[in-house]
Amino acid sequence: MQKTNEIETKENEKACWLYIDSEPLGSFKEVQTKMASKNFADKEEALKLMIKSISNDENYPDNLMINVIHNLSIVDDIKIKKLLFLFWEVTIINKKL
Repeated sequence: MQKTNEIETKENEKACWLYIDSEPLGSFKEVQTKMASKNFADKEEALKLMIKSISNDENYPDNLMINVIHNLSIVDDIKIKKLLFLFWEVTIINKKL
């Protein structure tokens, strides 16, 4: 009985693809500066750039992860929180590949 439930759920699952086309991340110093900014629009833009670069398999320094934790995880803006959920998913998937 349990095997049929597993088969049914697998048949009901659909593949989901995310295609992100972006230009390469210019300077990591710029991204760090935008993350440290007090302006939410700059923080949002920096996080979007990070998501795009990680999705495109670009190399990034490890200290950018620390900056994300330090500067963005404490922000109360709902857009940034939603982008952080996507950021962590993309980061985890990228590390598994």
